[in-house]
Amino acid sequence: MLFRSGFVINLNASYGGFDGVMLISASVAFMAGPEIVRQRGEFPGIFISGEKGSGKSYTAKWLVAPHGFTELEAGISFKTSSAVGAQIALGQYANIPPWGDEYKENELKDTNIKGVIHSGFNREMPSKWSEDGRIRTIRTNFLITGETTCENAATMSRF
Repeated sequence: MLFRSGFVINLNASYGGFDGVMLISASVAFMAGPEIVRQRGEFPGIFISGEKGSGKSYTAKWLVAPHGFTELEAGISFKTSSAVGAQIALGQYANIPPWGDEYKENELKDTNIKGVIHSGFNREMPSKWSEDGRIRTIRTNFLITGETTCENAATMSRF
């Protein structure tokens, strides 16, 4: 059984309660993204925060592996990526969680990334205008790791 596997038991112990089961289930739910969005009009993402060296990246590697990313060493860095880059990732990764790494509220390269992160929940762009003139489609939501969470309560309720 999945719930009795060593990995899930260790995740539960690391994160507390049944949070390990929740993380695995939330990751697998991305595979049913279109059905969930069609039925509910929303799709929550995954946000893992904690201190440096607490296992966030290790956990994220395990969560994206069932989606085919077995060799992935790091996610898209929010410290070096633009909002347009984040929008492109949400359009290219159809129902696969793109891993957004290094989220730190006061160290984002582009503060507009917050709007992109917020919009992944209901798969709508924050605005119809974009810098390069392209209208993009959101097809997934982020798996985010970082040392801080978002200060916006409305955004955090979507994860």
